[in-house]
Parts: sequence; structure tokens; C-alpha cells
Amino acid sequence: MANKNEYLEEAYNTLLELSADEKKRLEYEAREKAIRDYNSNISYARQEGEQIGEKRGEARGIKKKERELILNWTRKGREVSEMAELLELSESEGRQVQAENREQECTE
Repeated sequence: MANKNEYLEEAYNTLLELSADEKKRLEYEAREKAIRDYNSNISYARQEGEQIGEKRGEARGIKKKERELILNWTRKGREVSEMAELLELSESEGRQVQAENREQECTE
């Protein structure tokens, strides 16, 4: 308890000292504002980064699913153009995915 009172007394004395000196108080407030601004900017940047990462992840997931669908579709002997149309891809995009799937199967 004695230590707690020491710390409170020290903080109170510092507050009195800062309050007594207008220039020091203004400098202190400016430092505190700079710290708050920095923390706010970091938080905002982190949120933006998370949103960008989520969008990239969703796009990758969609592409992966498209590849799986085209591969399964062609394994059943159906035309790539039909699946590409259903996935709202161009036929050349569908064929490109099909070719990439073939290459991937050869390396596995």
C-alpha cells in the first residue's frame, strides 16, 4: 500500500508540475496527441490490410473452385465452353484453366 501511495504521489506531483508550466503542458499534450494519432493510423492500416487480404483470399478461393469445377466437368466428357459459360468465364479462360489442370496433374 505504501508503494501505491508513492506512485500516486509521484504522479500527482508530476501533474502539478506540468500544470504549473504552460509550455511543458502543451508539449505533453502534443506528445500525447501524436501517440494517439500514431496508434489510430496503425489501427486503420491494419484494418485496411485485413480487408485487402480477405478480398485476395476470397478471389483465390473462387479461382480454386472454378478450376475444380472445370476439371470435374471435363473429366465427365463435357465441353469446357459449357462450364465456362456457367461460371461466366470466356471459353479461352476455361481452356486455360483446363490446360493448367493438365500440367498440374502431370507434375503430381
